[in-house]
Amino acid sequence: MINKDDKLPLYIQVKNDLIAKINNHVYKVGDKLPTEDELESIFGVSRITIRRTISDMEEDGYLLKKQGKGTFVIENQVKRNLLTLNGYSDFMSSINQKPKRKIIKVTTYEKDEWISEQLKLDNEATYTVLSRVLKLADGNFGYEINYYPKVYFPEIEKFISDNRSTTDLLSTRYHCSVKNSKKIINMSFANTEIANYLNVLKGEPLFKVDKINYDVNEKPVFVSVMYYVGAKTTFVV
Repeated sequence: MINKDDKLPLYIQVKNDLIAKINNHVYKVGDKLPTEDELESIFGVSRITIRRTISDMEEDGYLLKKQGKGTFVIENQVKRNLLTLNGYSDFMSSINQKPKRKIIKVTTYEKDEWISEQLKLDNEATYTVLSRVLKLADGNFGYEINYYPKVYFPEIEKFISDNRSTTDLLSTRYHCSVKNSKKIINMSFANTEIANYLNVLKGEPLFKVDKINYDVNEKPVFVSVMYYVGAKTTFVV
């Protein structure tokens, strides 16, 4: 269970084991974890290691310490309706939460055959690419990459900000409203860059959702790619 010869820090090994137990419903939402003394005995590690583990898992949204009562497993999974899978701002509004976005970069992308095929554009088309991290719940983040054709959304990079909904931007400045979308969902694994953005370990299983977005005239207008942490996301139909 715990390998002291492993290069992986002990608190990470303990954390991974506890997260696995939570994901496998050994510890369910609302359950009280064993005490620090008991966890020391179970894992054969020091009190400092256990406290570091608990602190990390609190920060990641798995646990909540209640003064004088103990440490409890809390709900940090996000449920998304796969059929609608609406925009980020709309989703956060639906769960009465304020959107929190962080732009990672805005770049220009050229000559992507797959994206051009989905949007029915020439292979020479260029795109403004918006990459950002979206907070979904405490300790639960998504990484989104949007590809906006410059032919439809000229100079969009000038108007993108952390505090503005892109849905609102497309609607008010470019008179483009997304009516529906086609989704393609696959399993993926976090590389070093994405793991850092999502605050997970490299190799963590992810849901990768490719979404082709259509306007009210059924014209495909932009492509988005979203990465969700597999253990923290449930899709419902």
